[in-house]
Amino acid sequence: MEDASVLVPKFRGNPAEFLAAIYDGHYGRAAADVAAETLHCELETALVQSPSPGAAMTQAFLATDRIIADREKDEPATSYRRADFGGAVAVVAYISGNSLVIGNVGDAHAVLERGGKAERLSQAHRASDPQEARRIRLAGGQITRRRDDVARVRGELAVTRALGDTRLKDWVIAEPSIKEVALRPGDERLILGCDGLWDYLDEQSAVDLLRQRHITDAAAACKALMKEALWRGSDDDITIIVVNFDLSDFVERPNE
Repeated sequence: MEDASVLVPKFRGNPAEFLAAIYDGHYGRAAADVAAETLHCELETALVQSPSPGAAMTQAFLATDRIIADREKDEPATSYRRADFGGAVAVVAYISGNSLVIGNVGDAHAVLERGGKAERLSQAHRASDPQEARRIRLAGGQITRRRDDVARVRGELAVTRALGDTRLKDWVIAEPSIKEVALRPGDERLILGCDGLWDYLDEQSAVDLLRQRHITDAAAACKALMKEALWRGSDDDITIIVVNFDLSDFVERPNE
């Protein structure tokens, strides 16, 4: 299990604020653990310094990435070839009143159920994406494929943005995609999940499954989505967080 997750009700001591995050580690869970320990703290600091929640989220991601690099200098390496802490893709949701901010790097995603329709609020940062591949090549990197025909940075990493991965930092950056949304009536829930879910279940199918089964409880929603992904063949770690806006029922359920 290389995933980590964080839930912070009453974020910054405010009942109207909430934070949820999933960190999906690769080459070990060290980077995911550091991110789970620090990113929400960095966001709290950045929100004091910046009037823009989106800019504050970006600052928090970049600060966490630096912390991971600093930890690697001070602590024994625990992951990839004992050379570094590995890395972690991340999706972070910050809610303040009716304002929702999503930040993500890599291929963990946030999906908003809005009036029965699924709306993805995150970006997939993968080496198969033409824009990401172009960015990496312009920076002097290479995109190659293994026998599995998956595009990878230097033939190794399928994602092009992540926290950590310091040995690849010239190409695998930690700058997140940011999405800011004003919540409104009809916004029913938010689903956060790692690729162990979304590689096997598309966004609308996830929303439809929950609606067709009349699942409103957040814990039951997590369990149903996890079981569906497993039934469809997922053999990866699965971590899911569901936020019910109407019920204010915030639950996480990792598959351990």
